[in-house]
Amino acid sequence: MNILKSLFISGFMMLSMAIIAVAAWMMLNGGRVLAWFGVILTTAPFMMLIGRLMISQNVARTSSRLPVVNVLGVIGLGLAVVSWLAQNAAVLAPTLAMIGWTGFLLYA
Repeated sequence: MNILKSLFISGFMMLSMAIIAVAAWMMLNGGRVLAWFGVILTTAPFMMLIGRLMISQNVARTSSRLPVVNVLGVIGLGLAVVSWLAQNAAVLAPTLAMIGWTGFLLYA
């Protein structure tokens, strides 16, 4: 079971980095800023949490900051969906935000 957790975390970290890169690229190239900011807000806090956990030796894997990351994920997903509905943004933004938030929920 530990190897499955390890594979999930390393795979999801790479996927999260790719999602953040796509969102940043779309924001810089004139995409709907609100939608892509929502994607970054959904995915980046999880990456920062995992980065901190990997650097620190004495931090519990189930940190007290998980609810904060979850709330930021919900807000980011909401921004992406609202932007998609109200501004006719690409459906890719809420899809990537949902993937990012679902991965966090699987981790938590």
